[in-house]
Amino acid sequence: IRYPNEHTVAVTFDCLMKIAQLDQWRIQCSALLVDESQDLNPCQLDWLRQQHDLYGTHVYLVGDAVQSIYSFRGATPQYLTEMNCENKYLTKSWRFGPQVAAMANTLLFCKQHSPQTSSSRPTWTPYRIT
Repeated sequence: IRYPNEHTVAVTFDCLMKIAQLDQWRIQCSALLVDESQDLNPCQLDWLRQQHDLYGTHVYLVGDAVQSIYSFRGATPQYLTEMNCENKYLTKSWRFGPQVAAMANTLLFCKQHSPQTSSSRPTWTPYRIT
């Protein structure tokens, strides 16, 4: 980042995200499609909310809470379940057949009855695939 006094400062990606959030940087577009949104952290989600609230940008989040892998960076799929938005469920897969779907549904059933889901604040909404 180059500051007015011509000094250049190296920053990490997380620092850059925090600066974008705090300075309310605008993404110049009318619509944002954010894939793998289950791995967004609170800073990134807030910045995306700003795009909608301050600039009228349409924000579409695509994600699967079951597949969240970035908890070590502050991401939790619970953030997605707490957002005030319309949910659409894509439960049909064209990548595999009924045998793989049956196995995946067995795993989803086990996860549904795990402590992660049976707590008072579940981190995902159970579903099945076909």
